[in-house]
Amino acid sequence: MSRAFWHPGLSRRVVIGDAVLSVMRRHRQWPFFNEAGGLLFATIGQDAIHIVEATTPTRRDGCGSDYFEIDLNCAQSTIDERFQHGLHYVGEWHTHPVSRPVPSAKDRTTIASAFAKSKHGLQALILVIVGRRFDGEGLWVSLHNAKGSLRLCEANMDGTAN
Repeated sequence: MSRAFWHPGLSRRVVIGDAVLSVMRRHRQWPFFNEAGGLLFATIGQDAIHIVEATTPTRRDGCGSDYFEIDLNCAQSTIDERFQHGLHYVGEWHTHPVSRPVPSAKDRTTIASAFAKSKHGLQALILVIVGRRFDGEGLWVSLHNAKGSLRLCEANMDGTAN
């Protein structure tokens, strides 16, 4: 079932679709596994950003037990291709080997850099970190731009607080 995230000061919710959640659930990081991750693609509406696709790691991406690095050339090709099909690059996701993930300093720097380098009309990029749990505490969802970051809270699908 889709999950919605919001912040009281924002006009749009972030809705993560079933297919995206399935990809993230399959790639959760268990002991002795490397981090996994990818790009997030969405349709953008008046009231919500609907994340409808999450790419999976490619052979060109770098990964280890405590890092995931997207190959920028491969990523740009994917962004260009998805845009031709009406999908917007809205951020990135990756795993952490903990139950309740939080972004590391490197995570914050990487997504801020992606925001600065991207050519888009978005006010922020979305960062999703997937922990071992898959309940409300097992997903970190935040917005990042040049001014900083803002963690989103899970909401009911109608937009009310959960």
